[in-house]
Amino acid sequence: MSLRPGKSSESTTSALRLGFVLGGTVVAEQVVRDTRPVSIGQSARASFQLPVTGLPRRWELIARTADGLRLRLTPSMDVRIAVGDEVWTRATCDQRGTTRGDVTTVTLPPDAHGRVDLGEVRVLFQGVRVPAAVPPLVLPRALKGTLADRIDTRVAVVAAASLCVHVGLMVAASLNDPPAEPTMARRATETYAEDTLAIIDASDPLLDLAHPAATDEPGPAAATPAAPPAAPTTATRPAAPRPTRPGAPTLTDPDDDATRLADLLFAPDGSAGHLTGDLAARKPGSDLSTQLDEIKRSGATASIGDQSGRRPADTDGVARPGTSQTPLVGPPGDVVTTGKDPESVPPGRIKPVPTPRPPGDPSVDAIIRKIATTYMGGLQRCYKKSLAADPTLSGKVALSFSVTERGALTDGRASGIDDEVAGCIQGLMTKWSFTPVVDGDGDATEVDVKLGLALTPH
Repeated sequence: MSLRPGKSSESTTSALRLGFVLGGTVVAEQVVRDTRPVSIGQSARASFQLPVTGLPRRWELIARTADGLRLRLTPSMDVRIAVGDEVWTRATCDQRGTTRGDVTTVTLPPDAHGRVDLGEVRVLFQGVRVPAAVPPLVLPRALKGTLADRIDTRVAVVAAASLCVHVGLMVAASLNDPPAEPTMARRATETYAEDTLAIIDASDPLLDLAHPAATDEPGPAAATPAAPPAAPTTATRPAAPRPTRPGAPTLTDPDDDATRLADLLFAPDGSAGHLTGDLAARKPGSDLSTQLDEIKRSGATASIGDQSGRRPADTDGVARPGTSQTPLVGPPGDVVTTGKDPESVPPGRIKPVPTPRPPGDPSVDAIIRKIATTYMGGLQRCYKKSLAADPTLSGKVALSFSVTERGALTDGRASGIDDEVAGCIQGLMTKWSFTPVVDGDGDATEVDVKLGLALTPH
């Protein structure tokens, strides 16, 4: 029986060896085996955090590809690379590489080595061959055993006995559990019977108001009270009698009570004694008809308002606050205006123009799309303020900002045709936020965005 390692297709593999020199001292050294790009900068998402000025918070410097080593250079970087028997300088890299914007991308052989100077930081790189990772040992099936071989018999017996004892105690406690004490509310319900009040003989305050106090005339005889209802099965406490005024009638018949209420509502003012209905005296408009008849007999005329359709001004000729000297309601079909027409301001159009990005950079289309939809209203308000003063104002406003891993906007700047428009837009940018941008591995990453806004008045 012997242990045999897993099979390996090759004994060595290609890798990238990196070293970082700061102030003449090597501060970091690492061998990168995977093909993910190596990034530097001050961001926590960078592969190596270095205090490099003049670079974005995260810059992808070098990566291993199928064709060799891909190196990305900015205008501030200087290089010296050994490729076989040749030595490549920055001019050679600019000549043999591809330049897009201010970024130069050059592909080197896999075994190339050299250095990249970034101000005070120097990055050393070299393509090397390293031993392949040793796969884990594969044990024979005879040594692995089964699940039963891994269980201690003594521990299993003790655990089973303890479980049986606990279950038995729980069953015994549930069977012999004494009945629970009744709650306070239940004991109160069983001890004290619910009171039932009989209110059949209680006087009604509304009917008391309908009848004045006792006078010399005898009041109507009180009818015999109705027989009380059958006593409930539970013990009841008799209701305490309400204090009533002397001479107040007692409720007898519901129909009788309705008649008295109707007499009270429709009786003429000042009536006393017997209440009789007089609804005719309270018809709507009866007093107005009498007044109009008197005006006709006297030959006078009546009018409502000054018939001018507008409110008169004060004696000093100045309109009072809250009044209007022009009619708000005109004849049918007329258009009524309450003020001057607003000045005609061009609508103003704004079109986002994204700046081309190097190949391999994360896409910022979602950021551009949100600016063109969600935040476009604020941008147009800033533009219209300047269009009110200069209707022919047109041109381009350049935006630059960074979006962090959490989607927050930092380092927002706006510059362009008009300082007022640029300042207004830069103030709006402080409140913007976006969905975090993800890289090729699906991880949130920080990106720098440059964007142009084309402003046209029509």
